[in-house]
Formats: sequence, structure tokens, C-alpha cells
Amino acid sequence: MIITAKDTTGLVTNNLGNESRKLGIKASGWAHLSTILRDSLYSDKILAPIREYSTNAMDAHVEAGKPTRPILVKLPNLIVSTFVVRDYGVGMSEQRIWEVFANYGESTKRSSNEQTGMLGIGSKSAFAYTDNFTIVNYHRGVKSIFMCHVAGSAEGDLVRVSCEPTVEEDGLEIQIPVSKGDVSLWVDKAKTFFSYWKVTPIFEGNTVVIEKDKSLFEGETWYMSEKLLSQSKTKLLMGNICYEVDSEQLINKEDCTTFANYNNSIYSSGIVLKAEIGDVDVAASREGLQYTAKTKAYFAKVMPQILQQLTNLIQKEIDECKTNFEKKKLVNRFSDYHSKYYHLRFVTDNLIKKLGGSTYDLNLSSTGPFASYDSESIGLEVTRYKKTRRGHRRVRACGQFSTIECQDSIKYISANDTDKQILNRVAALIERAPTTAPVKWVYVFKVLDKVKFNAWVRKVGFDIPLIKFDTLPIVKTSELYPTSSQSYSYNPKSSKKMFLLDRKRASLARHSYSDYYVPTLVDKNDKRVIYVEINQWQINFNGRDYSPASFLDFLTYLETTFNIKLPKIIAVRSSAVSKLKSQFVKLNVYLKELFSVSPNREKIVSMLKAACVNYIEIGSNYGYNSGDIAGYMNYHKFRLLFKNIQTSEIMDSESIFSKLREIIFNSSDSKELKAYREVLLNFVSNIKNCEKEIDDYKSMVTSLLKQFNKRYPVLCMIDDRFIGKNKDESYSKNLVEYVNFVDGNEKLVVS
Repeated sequence: MIITAKDTTGLVTNNLGNESRKLGIKASGWAHLSTILRDSLYSDKILAPIREYSTNAMDAHVEAGKPTRPILVKLPNLIVSTFVVRDYGVGMSEQRIWEVFANYGESTKRSSNEQTGMLGIGSKSAFAYTDNFTIVNYHRGVKSIFMCHVAGSAEGDLVRVSCEPTVEEDGLEIQIPVSKGDVSLWVDKAKTFFSYWKVTPIFEGNTVVIEKDKSLFEGETWYMSEKLLSQSKTKLLMGNICYEVDSEQLINKEDCTTFANYNNSIYSSGIVLKAEIGDVDVAASREGLQYTAKTKAYFAKVMPQILQQLTNLIQKEIDECKTNFEKKKLVNRFSDYHSKYYHLRFVTDNLIKKLGGSTYDLNLSSTGPFASYDSESIGLEVTRYKKTRRGHRRVRACGQFSTIECQDSIKYISANDTDKQILNRVAALIERAPTTAPVKWVYVFKVLDKVKFNAWVRKVGFDIPLIKFDTLPIVKTSELYPTSSQSYSYNPKSSKKMFLLDRKRASLARHSYSDYYVPTLVDKNDKRVIYVEINQWQINFNGRDYSPASFLDFLTYLETTFNIKLPKIIAVRSSAVSKLKSQFVKLNVYLKELFSVSPNREKIVSMLKAACVNYIEIGSNYGYNSGDIAGYMNYHKFRLLFKNIQTSEIMDSESIFSKLREIIFNSSDSKELKAYREVLLNFVSNIKNCEKEIDDYKSMVTSLLKQFNKRYPVLCMIDDRFIGKNKDESYSKNLVEYVNFVDGNEKLVVS
């Protein structure tokens, strides 16, 4: 390889007649320098000789006009622990052997970019691992053996051992003794190194299977490696050597624009560049790149080109899709977190933003492709079936969905109202799917109104291929889920219909659901009995099923938040609810009556105002895209910030800082929200009368937050993790000084 000449234009030269001397190396220092070149130069002592002698062998084939012929590599094993590289070039004359192997810096490859070598150091790289190695030279019918070692001197010696006639083919062979404990390391490193070679060597001595890199996308001078994409890396392949690219050396960190971030994303996309020899500068050890002006200019030129080519390839695949469903599946590969294409979502997101028209509005979305619908208006009901965590991970129906995700791992079934035992057949699809093509879940489409459904299909271009339900094999549940031989103990509470809800259990350790219930009888003289409905030990409340523990937590929040005392609550099985007498009042009705009283309603409204602060977030990426907002602020960050600054330390008690601090610390926490949100939605009858009051309060707080962000930009830019961990008094003092300075300066400006 031709060495890049350094530009010396403009350098100061000695033209004044002053004494000067050429820099050099004294004989006394040569021994130390040679030790550095052969031992300290390489960080990977095993990979260095594999790389250097293999590439030298391939250079010999290029020189001999045999670039497509493989070299021979003999890997070490436990019987013959020697690493051997043999080429079939022209060999070396004896004079050339002495010049190349007995001298550092001697190379015959600096006049051409057809060959990788240039430094005259790699021929001695075996010394990085061992103290000696053997050179066998076949040249014009003569076999010469040389021994290179450092046993006799610090500099090292080259000794000719023998010279004899031979009929073997011309070429050069390097033999390196390997410690038996390192055999597996040599084999593994050789396997990885040669996986990038275009012409794979012939291997002997040990079994090795070279797994070639799988390409996802490919251009003339690059390809995208599936393995590197998952690792978010980029590599450069030059002269059969693959160099890892340090993107930190190439990215302009000062340019934080959206365009720059988009272009920089290509460096984490698993790209392998196929560079010509000499396109970039490499380190003397050839273990990495040198990030010189030449190297940076190369990447600055080719990486934007690769990004554009990659975008065009993905766009071409989208355009070639024959149906909308295929398009949705394709784009969904890039938005699915578990997909190997997920790291390329920056390309598809940018494509989706550029795509216009109603067709792309339906089929392609920045949050992942799906088709939206309304069950009643389109005459279609869709149920999703999947394995759930409960019930020993059996397949169950997971409710009706308003979106249809499009993936290769999903099956789509069409069924009628008359079809029975849907779960059995659908479960077989999931449970018996091959491991190479697993089924994630199944959508079952039930057409309720054919006229409405057909009209919707024509309107949105619905073209998902549906599997007819009657074509699925009939499978018994017992075949999929054999009955367990495990015996269960009888629970005596199972025969009871009415229980007292044990409130004391909430503060104790974990229990089974039935432990929260105590069998009881109701006194006929009780005028009013408050009850809840239970089914399989779960409490049904406002149309939802609650575990006993979570429901008891809810009751506790109600009492502590609104300062009320709830009466004892009876739990009644669903099968017995219809037989209850008039003295039984459902908890829902009781709470609605309780919170219809004016004082309690006012309490709810005041708490709702305080809760607004929990949900207000401001910043360039959250809610308000205003250029005058410095950073991102939310409820959690405000509380951490105000915790470090006391109100008494702020000089201006009427400042924005002081007002907002008071609002934040008077706000409600997340536990209280669980209680009054339920109350607000279900039990306060005339809450609509105060909606404007709440909205006005929210607008006021929002305006105050935006003013805060604009007035104190430094506070908004502080990392909330740093705020929470810093306990230094000087840190709090600096915050106070900053707030007082800004407030004082604001007053001066106004006055």
C-alpha cells in the first residue's frame, strides 16, 4: 500500500545557517526500539500474526497474478500445536529473505495499492506471541529453511538452517509454535478473522466452519451486516482486514440539528464498507484506523451516499409490495422492538413523514402500521387470542381490539356467529406452531353486518388475507392441555355464599384470595347492609375485577383522602346477588350517595385542581414545541428542585419561583389519585358544573410553568438525576443565588 505523504508546506526550515542534525537512532537504543516493535506494538498477541502473515500470503498471490487462489492455513491442535500459513506465490530470493526478515521497516509493497503491506513490521509479528518462528521458502526448485529468534540477543537473529533441492510449488510458509493451552484461542480468532475474506483459505489441522456475514441490504461498496446491526456497529473492510469504526472520531458533536442526528444514525446501522486499499490510513499495528484528514474525508463522502442508497432500497421494497397488507407488514418490521430491523427505524420514520395522501395515512404510521376501525359502524368484531401469564400460560381470548397489527407472526381468521369452539382451534394454531415460525397471537374476525363490512372494506382498502375458520383442524382441549395429575385440597369456603371482607388482611403478608374473606351471616335487624359482588374470589366493582388486596388499598385511600369512615362490607357471590333482600345496598350506590353531599364534592374538586400539576409536562419534546422553552420539566423534577431550595431563602416572595413552589408542594401524590379519580368518574353526579373551573386552574398552572421555564432556563437544563443525588450545601446555595439574581435582574428591567 502506498503510504500517505505528509504535507510539509509552510513548515519552518533551517535556512539561517544555525547548527542542525538529522533525527536518528543510536546503536545503544536499537535493542530497546526493536523490543517495542516486536512486543509492545500489538495489543492482541494472537490475532496479530494471524492477520499479518495471512494478508502477506494473499499479497504474494496478487503479486504472482493468482488473486482468486486460496492460501493454505494449518490450524494448531493438541497433537501438532503449530500455526502455519502457506502461499503459492513466487517465493523469495535469498537476498530478499535477508532484507525483509532481518530488517525492520523494509518493505517491497510501498509502490502499489494492489497489496496490503507497506510498513516492513508485520513480517516479525510472530514475536508478539513467541520467541521464535520458522520461515520455509520455496523458490525456483530450492527449499530454504530459516529460523528467526530472540534467544541470542535483544535485537533478535535470523539464521539459515538448511538449503536443499525441491519439486514443491514456489511460495512461502511461516510456522509458529503454539502453546497447547492457547489452541482454542487461535482457532476462534482465525475463524472470526477469515469470515470477512472474499477468498476463503483452505484449512487443515483443525475443524473450522467459516460463517459468512449475512447481508440485509447491499450496495456496490457496502453491505449491511445482520450481526453488526444488532450491535449498532460499523466496520470497514480493506485488503481482507476488517477494522472497527469509532464513530465518535467522525461525528461532529457540536451539530445537534435533526438533520445531523439523522445522518449520524447510519454509523450505528451495521454497515460494512468495502474500501479500496489506500482509501484510509491505518495504524502501524493494523489493529485500527488512523483518523487523519484523509480518513475523515473518506467517511464524510461515502456515509451520506450509503444512507441515501439504503433509503432508496427500503423505499423500493415498499413500492414493490402488491397489497396494503404487505406494506404494513414490511414497515412494521422496522418498528417492532424485537425485529432485527428495529435499528433502521430512523430510515422508515423519515420515509413515512415524507409520504402523503390518504393511502399512506392509513397504511403507514410513525407508531407502527395498523388499521383502525369502529366495531359498530363497520359491522365487524375482532377478538385477539394469545398466551397469557395466568392460567399456566394457556391460550385465552384477550378481548376485542380497535387496531389490527400486521406482522408475519400473526394469523388472521374469519369466523361466523354460528361457529363454535373457536378457542380450541385457535389455540392449536399457537401451541403447535413450529419453533422456526412461531405464532405470536391470532385475530378472529366475526362479521356482524355484511353490508356495513363490505362498505368499510371498499372504503379503506382492507386486504388482509383471512383464513376460513372451518378449514382449521378440530382439536380437543385435552390434547393441547392434558389434565394435571396434581391433587388440590378442598377449600371449605367454596360452599359459602356470603362473607365479611377482612380489612385487616391488607396490612399483612401476601395471602391467597380466599384468605381475605370470613364466612358470615347477616342480622335480619340490620336496616342497611353494604355489599360487593365477588366471582372466583375477585371483587367486581364498576365493571372491573379487582384482587382483594388492591381493592382494600382502594378503600384505604378513600378513607384517608376524604376523611371518611366506611362501614363493614359484605362480599356476596354473583350467583346469590339476585336473591338478596332490599336491605342490601351495593357499594357503588352507597358511595354515590356519600359523595353527592356538597362538602365532599368540594373536597374532590379542590383535589382535582391539585392533581393537574402531576400531569403537566413542558419542554421541546413534550406537549409544547415552542422555541422559547429551554428544557424539559415535569412534576417529579420540580419536586426534586424545590426540595433543595427553601422559600425563606428567596428574596422575592411574589416571584414566579415562589408561586410555583407553593403550588407544587400543595399538589396531590399518585396514591391519592387512585382514590379520587375513581370517585370523580363514578360517584360525583354534578361534576360537569365545575369543569370550567378546573380547566381555568390548569391553564393558569400551565402558563406559570412556561413562564418559569423561560425565566430560569438554567434550572430547566439540569439533569433531574443530578438534582436528586446532590447533597452538597454549596450546590443548593448556587441555586438560590441564581434564582435571586434572575429575579433581581428582572425587577431592574421592568423598572
